[in-house]
Amino acid sequence: MSILHSLIFFGAPRSEIDSNDLNDRVNIERTKIYFSHTKISLVSLFLGLIIGVVLLDFFEVSWTLITLWSLALSALGIVLFRYEQQTHSIALTSQNVGIVIAKRLGISFGIALVWGLFIPLMPDSSKLAYTLSYIAMSTFVHIGFLSFSLIPVQFSVNFLGVLLPFEVTLIGKYLKTDDPFFAILAAIFVLCEGILFLKALVNAQTAVRVIVLNEKLKDEIRASAEAKKRIEYLAYHDHLTGVWNRRYIENFIDSLRQEGRTFGIILLDINYFKEINDTYGHAFGDELLIGFVQTIQPTLVKSARLGRLGGDEFIVVVTECHSYTTLEETMQTLKTLLKKVYTIDAVEITSSTSVGAALYPIDAADIEALIRLADERMYADKRNDHRIFKP
Repeated sequence: MSILHSLIFFGAPRSEIDSNDLNDRVNIERTKIYFSHTKISLVSLFLGLIIGVVLLDFFEVSWTLITLWSLALSALGIVLFRYEQQTHSIALTSQNVGIVIAKRLGISFGIALVWGLFIPLMPDSSKLAYTLSYIAMSTFVHIGFLSFSLIPVQFSVNFLGVLLPFEVTLIGKYLKTDDPFFAILAAIFVLCEGILFLKALVNAQTAVRVIVLNEKLKDEIRASAEAKKRIEYLAYHDHLTGVWNRRYIENFIDSLRQEGRTFGIILLDINYFKEINDTYGHAFGDELLIGFVQTIQPTLVKSARLGRLGGDEFIVVVTECHSYTTLEETMQTLKTLLKKVYTIDAVEITSSTSVGAALYPIDAADIEALIRLADERMYADKRNDHRIFKP
């Protein structure tokens, strides 16, 4: 929402609102509440219509004029109802809230103008008529103040549509007749509306403060949830590569064992990783580990789990594995895939990986023994790699 729209529809930002984002969210909440008064507004409008018709009839105003006035007010009431129902079906955002409020205020101004026409319909010479008109107009403006606390410009709409014409009429009558009655009534009108305006300002501050506190509470709850989610993520993921960590893998393997499932594990270790770290630095080694993971992950089936046990040692848990054949195929695929050239910081380096696998419960019924066997087979594979590292 633009600063201009915010100032026009909602007034100056409150001191407790410390960001544009919070200001937009508070204003959207104010708008939602503003549009939640549909039924109350309509009931008040039609009650006012009934009172107005009774007063016009009491002062023997032509029924033709009464009917036209009633139809105009009723039509605008229907337009208001349909528009507010339509507004309830859309999502209010900082981009559309300005135009939504502007249309609603346009309808309110039309209703206020029709109420303003109530004044000249009254007999010109009856002080009682002006007094009762004042009561009717005040009632309408009081209804308008229900939403003023949330949308300040609503007061201006009601004032321009109803109060200003009535004040002009009273002052004109006073200047024309020099009768103090009209001046006193005009002064009472201004005084009462001024007091009401000040009261509405206090209500506005309270209402906005509650909304601000509610939005800040939402922020705290959201931040707490995100922090909890982050802590849970860190508890089971490797901070560098983002794959599962040792704690998660051990828990996962234990759950498979408790379910009595057959599964395989494959240990992977990057050859000459220490030499690479010593030659190019730990930052280079970290990038190699990340590239290593990015190479493996797309090739694994959804049910498999890739984890980092520490350093350059990784593990793949193959859950849908019931034979050595499947495990061997997966192991050889990974070994071939991971013999590749990585380009890091404009440096090309050929990397290879040693692998070792074991099948549960055929190779071992104990998890520690299973991992130890896979580890031994991995180091046996590493001893067969006679390549000399050359930076």
